[in-house]
Amino acid sequence: MISVIVPIYNAQAYLEDTVKSILGQTVRDLELILVDDESTDGSPDICHRAAEKDSRVRVLTTAHGGVSAARNTGIEASKGDILCFVDADDMLNPLFLATLRDYCSGKNEIAVATLSHNPACLTSDNSGHAKKITLTGLQAAEKSLYQQIILNSPCGKLFRRELFFNPPLRFRNGIRFEDLEIATPLLCRASRVTVIDRPLYFYRDNPGGFMNSNSDARMDCLKVTDDTVRWVTANQPTLTSAAISRQVSASFHIFRWISKHRPDLRQVAAQCFETIKRYRRSLLLNPDVRLKNKFGLLASFLGCRLLSTICRIS
Repeated sequence: MISVIVPIYNAQAYLEDTVKSILGQTVRDLELILVDDESTDGSPDICHRAAEKDSRVRVLTTAHGGVSAARNTGIEASKGDILCFVDADDMLNPLFLATLRDYCSGKNEIAVATLSHNPACLTSDNSGHAKKITLTGLQAAEKSLYQQIILNSPCGKLFRRELFFNPPLRFRNGIRFEDLEIATPLLCRASRVTVIDRPLYFYRDNPGGFMNSNSDARMDCLKVTDDTVRWVTANQPTLTSAAISRQVSASFHIFRWISKHRPDLRQVAAQCFETIKRYRRSLLLNPDVRLKNKFGLLASFLGCRLLSTICRIS
């Protein structure tokens, strides 16, 4: 059985479509765990109506603690051999679970589909041949850190249950970019990871979402990537260069955001620039670093002020 876990907070605008896409999967042997994080809109009513109509739906309510706490509650309550995470404003192609389940058994412990911002992926039968790549968990973690092939989001993936339970591994509460933090140790636990180049998960760009906000919590990505470098150095040192690349990418992200939207955080921007300076020469020589990041690294030689100006107009 597959346990589909949906953390919910004030998602009434999209939630019915999300639930419908999950219950409309060609795979029938599933449980849908809707974790309401103390929503103040109509989301709880939508959840309970779904549970009344379909016995596969379970509704859990938690004290408002954020997406990590909600996902962790779903993990603890799950009964499936396979876990799947869906955000409350996203949708699944009807073949999503059936396609990925075939590649999430035995030593293949994680199956990954392509995320798409194009809603057309929801109606395509995707019946043509799709390119498949199988990696070791360590290779997959490296790809993810270099921002290649595998996104750090838990969405668009199926996970064997034991990856979260042996020993216990959970999303960290009280911090943003929790998916980035858990991605590396989670991928490293897997024996094999199969990536299927088939767009089966509709990832909605929500204008009211966190990534489109100017919240100070966006700076959590700096702490998360710092912690990832420390974890990798202690546990998987062969991934150190990849982890540093991801740390510098986060520094660029925050430096650009501050330059465009938050000039009051110039001190943080200066710290980001120092991180970029520290590693730019070694990363420019690293063939695995994204070309986009290498352009930024080259631009950093112009100095902090000019780089900030480029970020403001780009």
